[in-house]
Amino acid sequence: MIVGVGGRGAHPRVVDTAMSLARGTGAALYAVDVRDDRDGATGPRGGPPALQDAYHALAQASVPADDVDVRLVVTPGEPDETLLRLADRSADLLVLGRARRRPACRTRSARTFHP
Repeated sequence: MIVGVGGRGAHPRVVDTAMSLARGTGAALYAVDVRDDRDGATGPRGGPPALQDAYHALAQASVPADDVDVRLVVTPGEPDETLLRLADRSADLLVLGRARRRPACRTRSARTFHP
């Protein structure tokens, strides 16, 4: 189970849905904070601020994470492409929210779930 928790992917409803699905299936939940390397930001990527963003997104969830195997991942890249790349196995489930703008449509082997 994969969910974006940084920037655009941090909507509490998306995290709640991913947490509920992980709990119900017994799957590990990979909470991924993708640092957009196109934004022109300076400084180290993936350092403490990134982990703080991920912890904050998980703390905002109304579904408790007590019995869910949550694994934090911080990685650089373009968020949409990186999340799709990480969900590369047929058994992976990528939980996505609705974007205000429409991303380029791609077909992948991983299943996606839009709450």
